[in-house]
Formats: sequence, C-alpha cells, structure tokens
Amino acid sequence: MSKLLTILGATGNQGGSVANYVVADPVLSEEYSIRAVTRDTKKPASQALAAKGIEVVQGDLDDTDSIKAAFKGAHTVFAVTTTIYDDQLRAREVRQGKALADAAVEAGVKYLIWSTLSSPTLESKGKYAKVESFDAKYEVEEYIR
Repeated sequence: MSKLLTILGATGNQGGSVANYVVADPVLSEEYSIRAVTRDTKKPASQALAAKGIEVVQGDLDDTDSIKAAFKGAHTVFAVTTTIYDDQLRAREVRQGKALADAAVEAGVKYLIWSTLSSPTLESKGKYAKVESFDAKYEVEEYIR
C-alpha cells in the first residue's frame, strides 16, 4: 500500500511542481499516492490534477477543520502558505502555519515538509527588519522545530 502525500497549494507553483514531479516519477509514484489540497476543486488547475489520478480535496488554511480532514491518513505533508501583502501578512501567515503544524501532529503525520525562508532580520543582524513575509515563514519554522 502506498504512503499518502498531502500537498497544500497543489494548484500553485510550489505545490503543483511537487505534485507533478511525484506523479511523473516511476519510483515515487509507486511509493506515494497524492492528495492535493486546494480552495477550489472546480477550477481548471484542480481538474488537471484530478485527470492525472490525483485525489483533489477542498481545504482552506483559514478553516482548520478542512485542513485536519485533508491531513487524515497522511504519511507526509508538503506545506506552503500564500503571502498576501496587506497589514495582516505576518499575523495571518504565522497563524496559518502554526495551525497546519498542529493539525499535522494531531493527524499523526510522520513528515512535515515546510516551505520556509530564512529570516532577513537575523541574517542581516537587524539591518533588514521589515521583510515580514520571510520572517513569518521563519517564525513558523521555529515553531515546527
């Protein structure tokens, strides 16, 4: 029986690349079945994944119950958050990232692959302290560790 790889953002660049790579690789496609998580299962990108034999489910990072359901039975989760540049950027990304990490633990996920970035604040010793999108992902990485 294959292991379940659940991919967040499966219709985006990162998640889509992971899904397409695994399904096309003869070894990985035998080892893993894929569950693609998307906000809209009806959009063309979702349907294209389904046409490749990928299970497509609805999930929204602002709806913790939908993420918990998407993680049920998963062996591995590839997780990425979408940066929305507004005044809630950091708070939203940190909230979503921590919630998905907690959901992965609750679901018994063995491996969580978190798409992260280094902290410009730390790397520059404070010189670049306002790169919220990077620092938010790094904060979630620290939480996961």
